[in-house]
Amino acid sequence: MKEMMAFILLCLLIQQSLQKEKSKVFFSKEISSEKMIQLLEKLEIELKGKVGLKVHTGEENGKYFLRPDFLADIYHKTNGTFIECNAAYNGGRDTTEKHEEISKKIDKQNIIQ
Repeated sequence: MKEMMAFILLCLLIQQSLQKEKSKVFFSKEISSEKMIQLLEKLEIELKGKVGLKVHTGEENGKYFLRPDFLADIYHKTNGTFIECNAAYNGGRDTTEKHEEISKKIDKQNIIQ
Protein backbone atom coordinates (compact mmCIF):
# COMPACT_ATOMS: atom_id res chain seq x y z
CA MET A 1 0.00 0.00 0.00
CA LYS A 2 2.85 2.39 0.82
CA GLU A 3 4.29 1.80 -2.65
CA MET A 4 1.02 2.75 -4.31
CA MET A 5 0.64 5.83 -2.14
CA ALA A 6 4.14 6.94 -3.13
CA PHE A 7 3.34 6.52 -6.81
CA ILE A 8 0.02 8.33 -6.53
CA LEU A 9 1.83 11.23 -4.91
CA LEU A 10 4.38 11.21 -7.74
CA CYS A 11 1.58 11.35 -10.31
CA LEU A 12 -0.15 14.21 -8.52
CA LEU A 13 3.04 16.23 -8.26
CA ILE A 14 3.82 15.76 -11.94
CA GLN A 15 0.34 16.73 -13.02
CA GLN A 16 0.10 19.74 -10.72
CA SER A 17 3.39 21.08 -11.98
CA LEU A 18 2.28 20.83 -15.61
CA GLN A 19 -1.34 21.97 -15.47
CA LYS A 20 -3.46 24.62 -13.82
CA GLU A 21 -6.60 22.50 -13.66
CA LYS A 22 -7.72 20.34 -10.76
CA SER A 23 -5.65 17.24 -10.17
CA LYS A 24 -6.92 13.84 -11.15
CA VAL A 25 -6.34 11.06 -8.67
CA PHE A 26 -5.78 7.51 -9.89
CA PHE A 27 -6.11 4.57 -7.55
CA SER A 28 -5.53 0.89 -8.01
CA LYS A 29 -5.98 -2.06 -5.70
CA GLU A 30 -3.34 -3.85 -7.76
CA ILE A 31 0.14 -3.06 -6.52
CA SER A 32 2.62 -3.92 -9.24
CA SER A 33 5.27 -2.39 -11.44
CA GLU A 34 2.99 -2.86 -14.45
CA LYS A 35 0.17 -0.95 -12.77
CA MET A 36 2.53 1.92 -11.98
CA ILE A 37 3.34 2.22 -15.69
CA GLN A 38 -0.37 2.12 -16.59
CA LEU A 39 -1.11 4.92 -14.10
CA LEU A 40 1.75 7.00 -15.45
CA GLU A 41 0.40 6.55 -18.98
CA LYS A 42 -3.08 7.66 -17.84
CA LEU A 43 -1.61 11.08 -17.07
CA GLU A 44 -1.15 11.50 -20.84
CA ILE A 45 1.92 13.72 -20.47
CA GLU A 46 5.38 13.60 -21.93
CA LEU A 47 8.04 13.82 -19.28
CA LYS A 48 10.83 16.03 -20.59
CA GLY A 49 14.18 16.82 -19.12
CA LYS A 50 15.29 15.47 -15.78
CA VAL A 51 12.77 13.32 -13.91
CA GLY A 52 13.14 12.89 -10.16
CA LEU A 53 11.67 9.79 -8.55
CA LYS A 54 11.24 10.23 -4.79
CA VAL A 55 11.92 6.97 -2.99
CA HIS A 56 12.12 5.79 0.58
CA THR A 57 14.98 3.41 1.36
CA GLY A 58 13.81 2.69 4.90
CA GLU A 59 16.04 1.60 7.73
CA GLU A 60 18.60 -1.17 7.37
CA ASN A 61 16.90 -4.55 7.81
CA GLY A 62 13.54 -2.78 7.77
CA LYS A 63 10.50 -3.74 5.73
CA TYR A 64 9.11 -0.31 4.85
CA PHE A 65 10.80 0.74 1.62
CA LEU A 66 10.14 0.73 -2.10
CA ARG A 67 11.61 -2.48 -3.51
CA PRO A 68 14.00 -2.15 -6.46
CA ASP A 69 12.09 -4.74 -8.50
CA PHE A 70 8.95 -2.65 -7.99
CA LEU A 71 10.70 0.55 -9.14
CA ALA A 72 12.78 -0.81 -12.03
CA ASP A 73 10.21 -0.36 -14.83
CA ILE A 74 9.26 3.21 -13.88
CA TYR A 75 12.94 4.04 -13.45
CA HIS A 76 13.80 2.82 -16.94
CA LYS A 77 10.67 4.23 -18.60
CA THR A 78 11.26 7.75 -17.27
CA ASN A 79 15.07 7.65 -17.38
CA GLY A 80 14.67 9.03 -13.88
CA THR A 81 16.98 9.84 -11.04
CA PHE A 82 16.19 8.59 -7.58
CA ILE A 83 15.82 11.24 -4.90
CA GLU A 84 16.02 10.46 -1.19
CA CYS A 85 16.17 12.77 1.81
CA ASN A 86 18.45 12.29 4.79
CA ALA A 87 16.67 11.75 8.08
CA ALA A 88 16.68 14.64 10.57
CA TYR A 89 17.52 12.29 13.43
CA ASN A 90 20.68 10.31 14.18
CA GLY A 91 20.56 6.85 12.75
CA GLY A 92 21.07 4.77 9.66
CA ARG A 93 19.85 7.39 7.18
CA ASP A 94 21.21 10.70 8.46
CA THR A 95 23.91 11.09 5.79
CA THR A 96 24.10 10.58 2.05
CA GLU A 97 26.81 7.95 2.51
CA LYS A 98 24.61 5.90 4.86
CA HIS A 99 21.73 6.11 2.39
CA GLU A 100 23.96 4.85 -0.39
CA GLU A 101 25.06 1.89 1.73
CA ILE A 102 21.45 0.96 2.57
CA SER A 103 20.47 1.28 -1.09
CA LYS A 104 23.26 -1.08 -2.14
CA LYS A 105 22.12 -3.65 0.43
CA ILE A 106 18.49 -3.41 -0.70
CA ASP A 107 19.35 -3.57 -4.42
CA LYS A 108 21.60 -6.63 -4.28
CA GLN A 109 20.82 -7.57 -7.87
CA ASN A 110 21.64 -4.10 -9.23
CA ILE A 111 18.19 -3.80 -10.79
CA ILE A 112 18.28 -0.02 -10.78
CA GLN A 113 21.80 0.96 -11.77
